[in-house]
Amino acid sequence: MNIHIAIVNLAKPPVAKTIAGRELMELRVADSTFGKNDITNFYNVTVSGPSAATAKRLAQGDSVLIAGTLSKRSWKATKGPRAGQMVEEQEMKFGEIKQVVKSPTFFGGTADAPDDEADAGDDLPEADVPDVLADIPF
Repeated sequence: MNIHIAIVNLAKPPVAKTIAGRELMELRVADSTFGKNDITNFYNVTVSGPSAATAKRLAQGDSVLIAGTLSKRSWKATKGPRAGQMVEEQEMKFGEIKQVVKSPTFFGGTADAPDDEADAGDDLPEADVPDVLADIPF
């Protein structure tokens, strides 16, 4: 069994699904590799539980760290524009969102929020904290 861990970008907004009374979220993600031959792989990730609750707050373009088993299947297309060609599809069933890496909407802000909001607590008075490292000779 393989475990695939990657930072991916959402290619489409998450889609809610219910199977046997269980709420799931389907994510279409893009996993890019960098180097001499840049390759972008697209695949679906299905999440449930706390990861599904997290996925509800995500939007297209957000970056997340995911983990799960990535399966690959291929077949020869018989219909449509790819008839006669080999088609490969990757899918991660029951993946898990480990961390939200970049998402202006997830953290309650907007993409064009001013940078000076991060310094909002700078004008607070300093607390009287004893210097516990003062006795260490270094």
